[in-house]
Amino acid sequence: RLVDAQAPTLAEEVRRLGSSIAMYRAAIALVRGDVAGTLQSARRALDLAPPADHLGRGGAAGFLGLAHWTNGELETAHQWYAECLARMQRAGHLADTFGCSLALADLRLAQGRLHEAVRTLEAALQLPIAPGAPRPRGMADMHVGLGAIYIERNDLDAALDHATALLE
Repeated sequence: RLVDAQAPTLAEEVRRLGSSIAMYRAAIALVRGDVAGTLQSARRALDLAPPADHLGRGGAAGFLGLAHWTNGELETAHQWYAECLARMQRAGHLADTFGCSLALADLRLAQGRLHEAVRTLEAALQLPIAPGAPRPRGMADMHVGLGAIYIERNDLDAALDHATALLE
């Protein structure tokens, strides 16, 4: 049997276990509406995740972003989501990268910063997709978001372009 050189060793998996448990606790706290518990568990997950564990550190950053967003701390939430996005890109999780981009754009929209929301969504749409690979989950939502912004700006031609891309 061949060994995958990219697969983590048992020792690495054990080291990540504490971070994974803390991340699940953050998720449960978030679902229960326990923002303080979410923050505490997400910080613990971040503290325990190895520096090169982009998925683990990105997930923890995402939970921190959600908790701060829930508290109305939009700029802090944006900073954590930006960290989550960068980590998800490094981990190669394109669908999660799109999800983070949508959240970042929504945060900017809530702040009335339409231009930055557009830049965030357009940057995500420029990410490379492997030839023949299915379009990642979230891509259509980006076109919906951009179309809505362009309608708000009364740029109906651009909105129609995104509606057309959405149908594709």
